[in-house]
Amino acid sequence: MTPFKTNQLKYSLDRNALAEIYDIFQVSTDEKKIKYGSNCLDLPLMEKKVVSVRFESGNSFFVLMEKSKENRSLLLNCIKQADDASKLYLPQISFSDVDDRTILQLLLNSLGNAKNPILRINNLTGHLYCYNADWLTKGKDDSIEQVSCLEISISKEMRLTFPVHTFTSIKLKDEIYFSKKKPFESYPRFVFSKFHTLARKTKESKGEEYIQRQKKFHKSDIEFLNLKDASKFEASKMGVVADIILRFNEKFNGLAHLDFENISKYKTLDHAVAQTKEEEIVKRAFLSNKKLRIIDFVKDSKSKKLCEGIIPILETLSGIKPVVGVNKIKDGLNIVLIHKKDWYKNEVDPHSEYKDVSTQHITVDGVFKSKKANIRSVINELIIKDDIKNHKFSLYNWSKLEYGEKISFAMRVYDADEKEHIVFMTVLPDGTFKFEQKDPTDIFDFNDYTRCMSVFSSSKDTYGIVMNAAGQMNTIKNTQWFTIPEIFKIRDELKLDQVHAVRNKTARDELMSGILDIKMFEQDGGTYYFVGTIGDGMKVNVANAVNIRKIEPVDNAPMFFEQLLPLMNTVFVNNQRLTVVPFPFKYLREWATLNSLSIL
Repeated sequence: MTPFKTNQLKYSLDRNALAEIYDIFQVSTDEKKIKYGSNCLDLPLMEKKVVSVRFESGNSFFVLMEKSKENRSLLLNCIKQADDASKLYLPQISFSDVDDRTILQLLLNSLGNAKNPILRINNLTGHLYCYNADWLTKGKDDSIEQVSCLEISISKEMRLTFPVHTFTSIKLKDEIYFSKKKPFESYPRFVFSKFHTLARKTKESKGEEYIQRQKKFHKSDIEFLNLKDASKFEASKMGVVADIILRFNEKFNGLAHLDFENISKYKTLDHAVAQTKEEEIVKRAFLSNKKLRIIDFVKDSKSKKLCEGIIPILETLSGIKPVVGVNKIKDGLNIVLIHKKDWYKNEVDPHSEYKDVSTQHITVDGVFKSKKANIRSVINELIIKDDIKNHKFSLYNWSKLEYGEKISFAMRVYDADEKEHIVFMTVLPDGTFKFEQKDPTDIFDFNDYTRCMSVFSSSKDTYGIVMNAAGQMNTIKNTQWFTIPEIFKIRDELKLDQVHAVRNKTARDELMSGILDIKMFEQDGGTYYFVGTIGDGMKVNVANAVNIRKIEPVDNAPMFFEQLLPLMNTVFVNNQRLTVVPFPFKYLREWATLNSLSIL
């Protein structure tokens, strides 16, 4: 059994040795909090002896400086230049007064002073941001319009996290949404320094200005992992993390060290190719008795071309020759071509048309990255909606699980008035199911409602509830915990141009055990699971991190979730990828949407 790593940090820290080299200071204010945009967070970095600044939230931040008797006065002179200098002061502290997390983050943030031809590292507003040149978005004049960055930070649970943030040129401010509470003027401005790293704008700064804000309807995506070659790996999240950790350990050798914890005992459920083929057979059998219609609401040259392009793909994937028409098919499957939602501001929005039949909308304004993959997803979505209408599964042979008793899946939802409800999907042993919406007004279901609401209210991380026939519950909780492949070994092999050494089956099992298939394990008395990418025939790139979820029994209930693992070993929900929660939750979400309920 190959151990796998998680983002839980394993670290060492020599406070006494650090205290001989550095001074640590805490800058505090009498105000309730320091604003993120306050220039006091970046002013200390203009003093040469300042190594780094660390700020999370609250009314203080920390500064790390090279050892000197003059540091206190130097730092005081710096913060006197701040907009709210009169409210800032320096309480006396030492390394023994500061928690491990803060010290490690200060040391990480100090890497922002390093010059690197590939990876740019910035310590801004008390945070550490990194970007690779491949992540820059340029305009037609070759100017940099957006900079996508990873923020490298340590969570309260001592886990390394790296969310994506975007810095956008202010020349695009009309494409950015600003609230009344936080208007455009409130955002700090940044510019590129001579080393092409981001820095706070000063009076002397020239060139393009940026703010940390994303354009409307946009999201910056950075690949989690890419194994194509060394440069692609370096431009992935895992490549950047590997670089940062190695730099940290080299710079602070003997003072501090970072690594990732291992999980060595677990149960695994692999996905077999035969299973995917079985799902296709079940799907084809269902589709053989259905009619498929395309309805074009747009009726222009673009929609006509799209329609002509998808017809042969639909026929290949479904075995049905679709018919183009204007009227819905009541007992068939309907694909409706429309514009994006914001196009219908001043007229009737067809997004809500045909809710009484099995319908999937395709927006002609978007571009399919892979028509075959997108059309396969459209077909699956149509079948799921048809299943919901007919209360039985057509994409999955439920009876083969031999559960023998009913099982229910529950989520919390909200109506248009933001009133809370609990929605249930109860599946019987033969694979038929029913939906129920429960709230405080349901006298007969009040007990189930209150029990479930108590579970959801106790933790904002609760995703859903699974309840067996005896009324016993297991909950699924989201965490900030995820798995990490063997990034240092992968980096070494790719640096030597040994691509084959990371992409064969043996290498996948040894280097990427933590991001493959379905695994369940116990840690510190808790039960956890994760769903990774399919190991058999794994692609060279992995888009997202593999999140670890926690399973908790409610009120001394038995742990029965393990028998539900096969419900994630399917590819019809997530378009040829395994689903991260039991697939009935997909049906439950769709039913809620069809009934004008939202999931926050």
